[in-house]
Amino acid sequence: MSRITDMVLYVGSDLEDEAIGRLNAWCAKNDQSRRQQFVELDTDLAGGTKFSARQVWAMTGNFFPYEDLVEALPSFGWRHPEDVVLVVDDDEDYDGVKVHRPT
Repeated sequence: MSRITDMVLYVGSDLEDEAIGRLNAWCAKNDQSRRQQFVELDTDLAGGTKFSARQVWAMTGNFFPYEDLVEALPSFGWRHPEDVVLVVDDDEDYDGVKVHRPT
Protein backbone atom coordinates (compact mmCIF):
# COMPACT_ATOMS: atom_id res chain seq x y z
CA MET A 1 0.00 0.00 0.00
CA SER A 2 1.26 3.46 -0.88
CA ARG A 3 0.22 7.05 -0.55
CA ILE A 4 1.86 8.87 -3.43
CA THR A 5 2.38 12.63 -3.39
CA ASP A 6 3.84 14.33 -6.44
CA MET A 7 5.47 17.68 -5.70
CA VAL A 8 7.03 20.19 -8.06
CA LEU A 9 8.88 23.22 -6.73
CA TYR A 10 9.48 26.16 -9.06
CA VAL A 11 12.06 28.71 -7.92
CA GLY A 12 13.18 31.98 -9.48
CA SER A 13 16.89 31.25 -9.83
CA ASP A 14 19.93 29.41 -8.53
CA LEU A 15 20.14 32.08 -5.83
CA GLU A 16 17.82 29.81 -3.83
CA ASP A 17 20.33 26.96 -3.42
CA GLU A 18 20.71 27.62 0.32
CA ALA A 19 16.94 27.60 0.84
CA ILE A 20 16.69 24.36 -1.16
CA GLY A 21 19.37 22.91 1.12
CA ARG A 22 17.31 23.87 4.17
CA LEU A 23 14.19 22.41 2.54
CA ASN A 24 15.94 19.08 1.89
CA ALA A 25 17.34 19.08 5.44
CA TRP A 26 13.77 19.57 6.68
CA CYS A 27 12.68 16.64 4.49
CA ALA A 28 15.42 14.40 5.93
CA LYS A 29 14.49 15.33 9.50
CA ASN A 30 10.72 15.05 9.09
CA ASP A 31 10.67 11.98 6.86
CA GLN A 32 13.17 9.90 8.78
CA SER A 33 11.98 6.50 7.64
CA ARG A 34 12.40 7.26 3.91
CA ARG A 35 14.51 10.46 3.80
CA GLN A 36 12.95 11.50 0.49
CA GLN A 37 14.50 14.59 -1.12
CA PHE A 38 13.76 17.10 -3.86
CA VAL A 39 16.05 16.85 -6.90
CA GLU A 40 16.57 19.42 -9.62
CA LEU A 41 15.07 18.68 -13.01
CA ASP A 42 17.11 19.45 -16.11
CA THR A 43 15.37 22.47 -17.64
CA ASP A 44 17.75 22.28 -20.63
CA LEU A 45 15.51 19.43 -21.80
CA ALA A 46 12.43 21.67 -21.88
CA GLY A 47 10.90 22.47 -25.23
CA GLY A 48 11.23 25.84 -26.89
CA THR A 49 14.09 27.84 -28.31
CA LYS A 50 15.31 29.59 -25.14
CA PHE A 51 17.06 28.50 -21.96
CA SER A 52 15.14 28.75 -18.71
CA ALA A 53 16.48 31.14 -16.08
CA ARG A 54 14.43 29.26 -13.46
CA GLN A 55 14.94 26.06 -11.54
CA VAL A 56 12.45 23.23 -11.19
CA TRP A 57 12.76 20.69 -8.39
CA ALA A 58 10.59 17.62 -7.87
CA MET A 59 9.87 14.69 -5.57
CA THR A 60 7.40 11.85 -5.72
CA GLY A 61 6.98 10.99 -2.07
CA ASN A 62 5.46 7.95 -0.44
CA PHE A 63 3.64 8.69 2.84
CA PHE A 64 5.46 12.05 2.84
CA PRO A 65 4.24 14.67 5.37
CA TYR A 66 3.50 17.27 2.70
CA GLU A 67 0.98 19.15 4.85
CA ASP A 68 3.77 19.89 7.33
CA LEU A 69 6.07 20.89 4.48
CA VAL A 70 3.49 23.41 3.25
CA GLU A 71 3.41 24.94 6.74
CA ALA A 72 7.22 25.06 6.89
CA LEU A 73 7.63 26.48 3.37
CA PRO A 74 8.00 30.13 4.51
CA SER A 75 10.75 29.21 7.00
CA PHE A 76 13.49 28.18 4.56
CA GLY A 77 14.83 31.70 3.99
CA TRP A 78 13.95 32.22 0.35
CA ARG A 79 15.74 35.21 -1.20
CA HIS A 80 12.83 35.77 -3.58
CA PRO A 81 9.77 34.12 -2.00
CA GLU A 82 7.50 35.77 -4.56
CA ASP A 83 9.12 33.52 -7.20
CA VAL A 84 8.63 30.25 -5.29
CA VAL A 85 5.70 27.96 -6.11
CA LEU A 86 5.04 24.49 -4.73
CA VAL A 87 2.56 22.31 -6.63
CA VAL A 88 1.25 19.28 -4.73
CA ASP A 89 -0.81 16.38 -6.05
CA ASP A 90 -1.66 13.89 -3.32
CA ASP A 91 -3.39 10.74 -4.51
CA GLU A 92 -5.71 10.75 -1.47
CA ASP A 93 -6.75 14.41 -1.79
CA TYR A 94 -9.80 14.38 -4.02
CA ASP A 95 -9.97 18.17 -4.26
CA GLY A 96 -7.30 18.16 -6.96
CA VAL A 97 -3.85 19.67 -7.35
CA LYS A 98 -2.94 22.38 -4.82
CA VAL A 99 -0.63 25.36 -5.35
CA HIS A 100 1.26 26.86 -2.40
CA ARG A 101 3.54 29.87 -1.98
CA PRO A 102 5.77 30.79 0.95
CA THR A 103 4.31 34.31 1.09
